[in-house]
Amino acid sequence: IAYIRGGTYRSGKSAATDVQCRFSNLNGTVTDSIKIMAYPGEKPILNLNDVLHTGSDVYGFYLQNSKYVSIKGLRITGLAQNPSGNVIYGFIIENSNNCRIELVEVDNIGGQGFFSFNSNDILYKNCDVHHLDDRYSSYAWNGSNGFSATGGGNTSTRNTYDGCRAWWISDDGWDFFGTDGFFTIKNCWSFWNGYQP
Repeated sequence: IAYIRGGTYRSGKSAATDVQCRFSNLNGTVTDSIKIMAYPGEKPILNLNDVLHTGSDVYGFYLQNSKYVSIKGLRITGLAQNPSGNVIYGFIIENSNNCRIELVEVDNIGGQGFFSFNSNDILYKNCDVHHLDDRYSSYAWNGSNGFSATGGGNTSTRNTYDGCRAWWISDDGWDFFGTDGFFTIKNCWSFWNGYQP
């Protein structure tokens, strides 16, 4: 178990850096998962509002090439979209399986909230995403989704969203456009979406 103490954290990376916080090649097992958690009773916040990033794709929190990883109790906020129209992701999981994301909040992001790409058997439990918009995209207001696994090449499947909420998002609360995977949404709320502030 790796505990993260409460408080506000910054990336400290340059405007040209694409990934602000990356965890790669973490390989737990079904009986011994890797846990990255907020210290009990505390709330760690990754606040990325101090730098306007210039890369074409920018990621706040990136979990990559991993399996049996649990992440709990974090907040990712403040990652703004550049007026040049770059693509912003608050929390992305790529090429990872059998992971659990619990009590994670993504808010005030200039783009996507939670995005799964080629990742299977992911459980999102009691996660919140809110106040997202992509006003500078070529199709403005149509690329911000709360929880998504979109795209024709995206093989994600068997992902579950349990007790999650998505609100004040300029496009969709949940979006699985162009995918053939199976997704379960239960005990979730989606409201006040598809708006322009």
